This record gives sequence, C-alpha cells and structure tokens, in this order.
Amino acid sequence: MTPEPILFIGLLILAGIVAVFAVLALQASRKAIMQIQQDVAEIKQHLVETLDTYNELGEHSTNLVRETTPMVEDIQAVVKNATAAVERVIELEQGLVDEIEPPVRELKSILAGIRSALETFQSALKGRKGTGSDQEEYIPFSYLKK
Repeated sequence: MTPEPILFIGLLILAGIVAVFAVLALQASRKAIMQIQQDVAEIKQHLVETLDTYNELGEHSTNLVRETTPMVEDIQAVVKNATAAVERVIELEQGLVDEIEPPVRELKSILAGIRSALETFQSALKGRKGTGSDQEEYIPFSYLKK
C-alpha cells in the first residue's frame, strides 16, 4: 500500500475520533443547557411571583397614602385651630392678669398699711397700759401679716 491511502485512512479514523468526542461534548453541553433552562424557568417563576408581590405592595401603599392624606390634612387643620385657640386663651389670660394685677397690688398695699397702723396703734396702747406683760395680745388682723 502506498502512503497516500494509509494517510487517508488515518485521517478518516482521526476525523471519526474527533467527531465522536465532538458529539459527546455536544451532548454534555446540551445537558448543561437543558439544566440551565430549567433553572432559569424556576427563577423566572419565582421572579414573577416576587414582582407580583411588589406590585401588590405598591398598590396597597398607594391606596394607604391616598386614604391617609385627607386625614393628615384634617389633623393639621385641627392642630392649627387648636394652636390658635390656645394662643387666644393665653392672650385672654394675660389681659386678665394685666387688668387684675394692679388693683390687687394696690389692695395688698392698703392692707399692709392698715396692718402697720394697727400694730402701731396696739404698741401705743400697750405703752399706755404699762402692764409690763411680754405676751402679745391677739390681733384680729393677724392674717394680714406677711
């Protein structure tokens, strides 16, 4: 046999071996690709469920905000009105104090003067009696003392 047919037969055998390995490699790749497809399908199913859950959560949040916004506005209006009412009460109280305080101070001053006059009068009476008693007599205006 001449070298050319041997070379041709050798190349055919080598090509067959390469083809077998290529088929085996393609089968292994096919199995890996099938497994990846199954994994992706499972992930897709869970991903769709998760996205649906997030969508529902977003809708609930939007509805909650829509429902609570008027309530928050009402509460803000009530707080504003209550603050204004409290401010008016404080102004009224301050006005009453400003009106009542001067006459009360004047009355206090007058009562203190009367008490002082009574004490002076009592001391003068004690001095005239000359009893020498160190006991203090009952003064009906003792509540005027500071």
